[in-house]
Amino acid sequence: MKKILLSVALSITLSSISQNQINIHPCGTYNAMDYQFAKNPQAKTNFDLSQQQLKNELLKYKAYNAKTAAFEYTVPVVFHVLHTGGPENVSDASCIGSLVQVNKDFARTGAD
Repeated sequence: MKKILLSVALSITLSSISQNQINIHPCGTYNAMDYQFAKNPQAKTNFDLSQQQLKNELLKYKAYNAKTAAFEYTVPVVFHVLHTGGPENVSDASCIGSLVQVNKDFARTGAD
């Protein structure tokens, strides 16, 4: 009985001590920025201007990447079709169509 009471008292004491020692310090970035902007209104103007420039650059980047690929490569391709002259032969049109689909996939212009 004494062991149970001692363990309960010890666990209550430890939990209350550990709860009192937890101090959460949130990030002070926005408080520091507000303090700096209050001291120097020109800093707020410069910050807003730089944020707008960054936003414009991001929009340009997204618009450019949506339209074009970053690089264009020319890769020589050779198809080797082995057959015995029967129905297993693959036509030139089938090979070219497959290559067109691969090019669309790599250029990110395919339907999927």
